[in-house]
Amino acid sequence: TYVAETGRTRHSLLLGGLPQIDPTFMWYTIILDVGIFVTGLGKIAVGITTLRIFGQTSLWQRWVVWTVLALTFSTCFLDFGISTFRCGDPRITWTLELQATAKCVVSTDDQSHVNIFSNIVQVLADFTFSILPIIVVWGLRMPQGRKIYVIVALGLTLFTGVAGSVKTYYAATFNILDLSFSIFDSLVWFAVEALLIIVCGSVPTFYPLYERYVKHRRRGYRSQNAPATYVNSDGRGVSKGSGVKSMEKFSTRTNDGLSLKTLHGPDKTQSQQQLVSFEMMKLDGYPTQKPGSAHAVPHRANAWTNEGIQVIQEVK
Repeated sequence: TYVAETGRTRHSLLLGGLPQIDPTFMWYTIILDVGIFVTGLGKIAVGITTLRIFGQTSLWQRWVVWTVLALTFSTCFLDFGISTFRCGDPRITWTLELQATAKCVVSTDDQSHVNIFSNIVQVLADFTFSILPIIVVWGLRMPQGRKIYVIVALGLTLFTGVAGSVKTYYAATFNILDLSFSIFDSLVWFAVEALLIIVCGSVPTFYPLYERYVKHRRRGYRSQNAPATYVNSDGRGVSKGSGVKSMEKFSTRTNDGLSLKTLHGPDKTQSQQQLVSFEMMKLDGYPTQKPGSAHAVPHRANAWTNEGIQVIQEVK
């Protein structure tokens, strides 16, 4: 954005001669070096996530991921080293006057070929880290909704691969004689690819974050492993762990003769829906519950038992 706003994407003849051409080429080198590591490290992060998904299930798939990771890592550093230090002093890379007498180990054409090869490897990484997890997750036994979410989340890097392919095309076809003008499309798609790898590569982590920091807090203070408790007409509760029969048994033992059946009719399905609705209200934080504590207490003569549990005192 800075390069475009300062007029460094115009035709070379309009830049204003060497005093403007050299700084323009310097900014191109900086953009290339930053872009190499932004896109490369993003793909490496996605590859590590893919390895965590595979676990120890498939040896050949893990080897494929490790191979692509190694290629991505090595080509990133190779591309960075050649584009910046191919002539020794980095200033020679963007100073035309110094290039006339400099001895570079790699020519400009060879440097361009290395950059294109690095782009191809990164595109290969995008498609590999998208397609392989989809194949693995599709064969897992898990809820259909969760499976679709995981497949879509991991498959979003396909968009990054498309953007990388377009960037590679423009990088391979721009006019070197009018670099400042023809490089614009390549820079735009470079930025698009970097944005997509950051966003799409982060999507698979959204659901665990939602489970931990949003959904868990909405549950209030109740433990995730604790059985759900329903309240009947006299304020006492029963655990959901014993199933519908236990709830029916408890609902018929109320002191005032009321039960879920008498409140909601004889329809068992409707009764269960009412219970689920009440449980959802508790998950949403209504009514607000204060944290409780549990500890061993001696038996008291005035205590009463319910479902084998000694009740010392009821609290609202």
